[in-house]
This record gives sequence, structure tokens and C-alpha cells, in this order.
Amino acid sequence: MKKLLIALAAVVMSLSASAQSWWVDGQLSANQNKHGNFKNISVSVLPEVGYNVGRWDIAAQFGLAYAHQKDGDGASIHGASLKFNPFVRYTFVNIGKVGFYVDLAGQFQTGKFFDEDVSGEEIINGTLWGIGLKPGVKYAINDHVVFSAALGFLGYKRCHDYEFAGMSFNTGNMSLGVTYAVSYTHLTLPTT
Repeated sequence: MKKLLIALAAVVMSLSASAQSWWVDGQLSANQNKHGNFKNISVSVLPEVGYNVGRWDIAAQFGLAYAHQKDGDGASIHGASLKFNPFVRYTFVNIGKVGFYVDLAGQFQTGKFFDEDVSGEEIINGTLWGIGLKPGVKYAINDHVVFSAALGFLGYKRCHDYEFAGMSFNTGNMSLGVTYAVSYTHLTLPTT
């Protein structure tokens, strides 16, 4: 028991000696795609909060998304959803102000969509979930501001009839962000 307490104390001391900080980030995206008669418009707002210890980050996004799809036959699907995306990030290489990382990311999205075609309207309650790896690069402007970009997904996603397992590198899996890091000591509450 004594050895366990000593080991635990050593871990706590090493973590407190590491660079630690809270940070905020987020994504505001608007996309419009057109393929022949098929049109897709989507908008999302995803604020993000995380905590950094050395090369590791633990964070989560939580936000809203809206999508509208329409095909040439007049059928359309539109609706809003809530998103929750927790992730753990490991920065494996830092070269000056540039860092390369990989995220182990979870994805959960639930919402209500309206499927309108010539026969009327059908309400679809949908839930999407997934887990996978996302590679990325970040560039530190200074001690508090970091630009980041992730491209690609290697993992699994599922929603009703839709199922994806594998690797995808396209702009639908691309994210850009600006992170503002705050030293954790500035976020402690004053004692009374």
C-alpha cells in the first residue's frame, strides 16, 4: 500500500510539473455541395473546451447542426441535430512552432429530420455514432493562440441504414480551428 501511495504521489507531482492549460476552440461551418440535380446545404456551430497536459489533450465539442438536401425529383430532407464529439489528442512531433497530432475521437449526433417527397412528409428521428482516428497539424502563433487543421478519418460510423468502416480523406472530413489557451492558474476560483 505504501508503494502505491508513493507511486501515485510521483504521478501527481509529475503532472503538476508539466505544462497544463485549459483551452477553448470551436468550429463554425457552412457547406454547400451540388452534384448534378442533388444539392446539400449544411451549417454547424461547435464550441470546444479542452485541457492540456504536456503532449496530451482531452476535450469535447458540443453544438448544433442544420442540413438540407434536395434532389432533382423534388424530394428533400431537412432538419436539425445536436452533436457531442469527445476526443483525446496526442501530439507526437513538435518541430519549432509546428506540431503533428492524432485524435482518438468519438462522435454522437441525434436529431429530427423531415423527409419530404411527392407523397407527403415523414419525420425521421436519427442518431449517428462513430469512433475513429483523425490526423492533424497545428501551428502556434504565440503561447496562447494556435491554428489547427485536421484532414481524414480512419474508423467506424453508423446511422440507421448508413454504415462506414475504413479510411476517408476528403473535404467532408476536414476541420480548421483557432485555439485560445488559458493557463489553468487563471481559471481557479477565488477562496472566500
